[in-house]
Amino acid sequence: MSSLFGTDGIRGTYGTHFITPQFAFKLATALQDLAHHCADAAESRSPQAKGSLQAEGSPLLLVTAWDGRVSAAALHQGLCAGWQQNGHRVLTLGLAPTPACAFATQHSQAVWGVMISASHNLYQDNGFKIFAADGSKITTSVEEQLSAALMQAEKQTNEATIPSLTTTRRAGPVTVPQGPQQMLQLYGQALHKAARSSYAPSLQRKHCRPLFYGVVDCAHGATSNIAEDVLTPVATELGGKLAWMHRNPDGFNINDGVGSTAPAALGLEVLKREADFGIAFDGDGDRAALVDEKGQLVKGCQLLGLLALRRHRHKKLARNTVATTVMASGGLEAELSRHSISLIRTPVGDRHLAEVLRSGGLSLAGEPSGHLIMPEYGPTGDGLAVALEVMLYTHEKKQQSSGFSWHQHARSILLWPSFSHALTVQQRVPLEDLPELQHTVEQIRQRLGRSGGGQVVWRYSGTEPKLRLWVEGRDAEEVRRMGEMLVDASQSALASL
Repeated sequence: MSSLFGTDGIRGTYGTHFITPQFAFKLATALQDLAHHCADAAESRSPQAKGSLQAEGSPLLLVTAWDGRVSAAALHQGLCAGWQQNGHRVLTLGLAPTPACAFATQHSQAVWGVMISASHNLYQDNGFKIFAADGSKITTSVEEQLSAALMQAEKQTNEATIPSLTTTRRAGPVTVPQGPQQMLQLYGQALHKAARSSYAPSLQRKHCRPLFYGVVDCAHGATSNIAEDVLTPVATELGGKLAWMHRNPDGFNINDGVGSTAPAALGLEVLKREADFGIAFDGDGDRAALVDEKGQLVKGCQLLGLLALRRHRHKKLARNTVATTVMASGGLEAELSRHSISLIRTPVGDRHLAEVLRSGGLSLAGEPSGHLIMPEYGPTGDGLAVALEVMLYTHEKKQQSSGFSWHQHARSILLWPSFSHALTVQQRVPLEDLPELQHTVEQIRQRLGRSGGGQVVWRYSGTEPKLRLWVEGRDAEEVRRMGEMLVDASQSALASL
């Protein structure tokens, strides 16, 4: 099970591989075993949280939530059946964003949190995102220990010991100190507090007319029931107005031509309503995409850069440093450098960003895909927090100039030309075992260096059977040639296996 975890948990097509109710049952069994034996489950926890890992033999609490896929009920039933078999308790949030699951795990004395989700994938897929007791994504070390525990559970648990699991039954409610609705309210209140305390001057209304108009796309996913309750009070306080779309999940329509990975419909709605911006969440609500007043997508690197510069102006950018991944544009790094802001790069995955942010004492980290982590909002990426920051930013700029334009402002950060391609693979041969391809990559790096800088990234996808190729540089034509060169070399190397 060495390849069980991808860049963000366990994910796949429902009914195949590890995405079944039976596997969910075994996952719960493995988590129980690990809760009693893994010290990493309490890593970096607050003094109050340390008491939540109860003595062996006493009931343990698991937090669960899902993003609205039709397969969620069956997976949740399997998970609860496995967890409750020894008298342990479950706090079920129901349809709720991934960061709400992380928050509830952190504030309910739970030992684990499990979000049933496949993020931005379509309804056919599902998966499990697992949080430690402090609300953070589990570390690589814990993933390895959990994989070993799952292998042990695989040996010890035969199908005859697993209760009959169907897609129609749901686990019953369980009484805990904070019920699910109260916990979701606390989560919303925490976001409000972070928004109001971060930039208090921004919340002073100076105009009677609405300062901004935004459209919010919930992707028929996890934010559908909670986004309005979280965002509307702050928008109203700022003198803004919000419209809503795609918040009627039916189990099948999640991410289907909607949300952060398909923002075209949102763009059209922004144009139709003559709004100032649009915000689109992904299926599980841990990231968001921004659309400008022209209906065009603001790149993730541009949004990250603008928020970093705003924090820098307010002297709230810790260590004058931003963390991002190897996929971030060199144009972002160049613009931040002009303002004496440093950039730290990590491997792909918001878990790596969270670890660097925590260990380095940073206040902002983000991926080009739209995952942004801001510690005052929580320990993981949060699309609702991004929406709050966008509203605060818009309010501040609109107070300075009623003609503020996200379209013009975002393009003040000039991103370098890039080339991307993905090749489907039958097996994941270690990249270090492909010397000819490594030689080509080194050639490309040298040529990009002579052309003014750039980077090349080749990596296996953490969620799909694909080899992802990416080249970036200052010269568009050179980047295209180098990208095609990398594709040809990769296809040749894979064909020779």
